Amino acid sequence: MKTSEPVSESEDASEEPGDVTGRPVSPFRRLLTLSGALLALPWIGVAVGIVLLGVVFNTTSPCHCFMTSGNILTTAQEFSYVGIAALGGATVIMTKGIDLSLGSNISLSGLLCCAVLAGGHGTALGLLAGFGAGIGVGLINGFLVTVVGMQPFIATLGMLSVAGGAAVAYSQGFTLYPPQSFDSLGQGTILGVPNPVVVMLGLMIVLTLFMRYTPLGRHIYAVGGNEDACRLLGIRVRRVKMFTYLLSGFLGSVGGVLLMSFLGSANPSQGLGDELNCVAAAVIGGVSLFGGQGTLIGVVLGAALVGEISDGLTLAQVPGYWTEMVVGCVILTAIGVDQLRRRLRRS
Repeated sequence: MKTSEPVSESEDASEEPGDVTGRPVSPFRRLLTLSGALLALPWIGVAVGIVLLGVVFNTTSPCHCFMTSGNILTTAQEFSYVGIAALGGATVIMTKGIDLSLGSNISLSGLLCCAVLAGGHGTALGLLAGFGAGIGVGLINGFLVTVVGMQPFIATLGMLSVAGGAAVAYSQGFTLYPPQSFDSLGQGTILGVPNPVVVMLGLMIVLTLFMRYTPLGRHIYAVGGNEDACRLLGIRVRRVKMFTYLLSGFLGSVGGVLLMSFLGSANPSQGLGDELNCVAAAVIGGVSLFGGQGTLIGVVLGAALVGEISDGLTLAQVPGYWTEMVVGCVILTAIGVDQLRRRLRRS
């Protein structure tokens, strides 16, 4: 009768989780590995930066009120319009494109919505006009890029001037005032949270699920990663790009309508320059300008960081002209980190 041989200590250890040498991995080492994996996510660093900046601004502001719930909700409402538009602009950047017309789109769509409402028409028709204008801007951008073959920078830069000029020409420079009933859309709250913030978070969740679990969402990442390979695999690259520009145009109009509703008025100057804040939110949140990478959670956090800097400097009584310089430095830092990350991956 054959007796069983004793099991050696090395065989016992091999049954436990270990490294390549076969030795057991200590809990401390597992914690370091998990921490490294978390820090590898670009938006984790942004989230940490938001918390640290919040503490700094709360300390440096004379009122010491930056971290109060009221100020946090106010700041979130102020950057939510940019955050909504940046969600669409980020999908364009993921395909290695860019949408510089978002600021003018916000102005034009919000202005047309208010113009229809000021003319005595219903809210539904006003929203249809605003959203239709945004989708139209996105459609033209997509056509110029995918069919005509223009570079995204040139096409959307030209559309920035066209949409902005159309807003000025339509309003002739005057401010339009919609009915006060329309103000509740942008000024109302749900469980104490401003409506625009709820819309931004809801869109972030829906679009995150869309990007992860639908073929079209995965194709957006794929096109940005390697467009030629996608063509060989049968992915319709033009349709994917066209969809991102349409989505960017639509979400830009959503942000514009909510902004004008919150302000209770509309003029062509509102929204101008926000295209840079949208690009900043995407880049700071980890969306690579080289395409194929990024998360929409990071985009919202990037918009939050830009809004936090603006509000924090204001409460600290820092002159407003310093805000753009600080945001520019943050953008350059984010781009530098993206470049470094790409080099490390290649090496």
